Amino acid sequence: MKIALLYLDALRSGGYPRDVRWLGSALARQGHEVSLVARTGREDDGLEGVEIIPPRGFPSHCRNIDLVHSWGLFVPAQVALETLARKRRPVAPAVVSPLAQLMPLHLGRSLWKKVPYLTLLRPTLRGSGPVVHFFSEEEYWSSLHYLQPKAHFEATLGLYPVTATAHSDVTRDYVLFLGRNDISQKGLDVLVEGHRHALRRGNEMLLVVAGHSEKGSAAYWRKVASDPELSPFIELVGEVSEERRGSLLAGARCLVFPSRWDGPPRPVREAIAVGTPVIVTNGTNMGKLVESQGAGCLVALDPSSIADGLLQAADPDTLSRWREGATQLRDRLTWDRVASDYIDGYKLTLAI
Repeated sequence: MKIALLYLDALRSGGYPRDVRWLGSALARQGHEVSLVARTGREDDGLEGVEIIPPRGFPSHCRNIDLVHSWGLFVPAQVALETLARKRRPVAPAVVSPLAQLMPLHLGRSLWKKVPYLTLLRPTLRGSGPVVHFFSEEEYWSSLHYLQPKAHFEATLGLYPVTATAHSDVTRDYVLFLGRNDISQKGLDVLVEGHRHALRRGNEMLLVVAGHSEKGSAAYWRKVASDPELSPFIELVGEVSEERRGSLLAGARCLVFPSRWDGPPRPVREAIAVGTPVIVTNGTNMGKLVESQGAGCLVALDPSSIADGLLQAADPDTLSRWREGATQLRDRLTWDRVASDYIDGYKLTLAI
């Protein structure tokens, strides 16, 4: 199969660019002819066996591919490039990945800007009749409403190697949140209240919060630090190196990641890569996988449900089962196995 991955930022830093690069390489390892349409950039880790096509070469390149997979909706230059290519000549069938951007709580940010944009985009999407790729728990009604695809399929993202020293430098038993301290998106406000509920129910584990400050989170954490009930049981470590990141993950009882919306988050996948169980919400788009493999637990985005998950993590037998499940999920999320899921979706696209 000849596959073009269209993501203009794929050679730049960031989570999704790296995911697209590693997926392209995994597809190439399975014998497919893969090209990546991207602007110039310095990042190429994981990129092997994939031909790089500059944006200006995409319209003519379309004559030689079976399928184009476009990543993201809110990149006007990328949408314009594909629209131009379709106007010039017939183009291969299309797959579109919304990247969790159509989840209702994501749309709620800058709704006044996103909805008119999607309204203008809808005729173009309807004209190309794409198949839509979803992560496991994206809100189907919202995506179907805006994209109106011929069909859709689910596929997740794979794991990366994680560097860790032998031991974490946190001396107490702890659960971990790791990632950008975006209080709203990452659900940190609900996590803190869930931790409070768990403390009141007798759980005295430490909550370690790692990651860089963002969008006013410093003021929020100052308020938490002044709370006498919480402050002895929450430790902020700020932004950490890759090595310490891995050590914190490996040393934690579990990672707690209560996102309101996310693509499969890097910290959740890193935790699974080192065999650490996870407590997640549906907003992470990994809840189904975690539940199916027993790699932790899926909780609702409310303090009581998060407290229930934290109390389960405190039970040695439960934690042991979760760790076995995390190992099983790690085996499921190799890039080669993930790439096979995408190939199934691509075959569905070509069969329509």
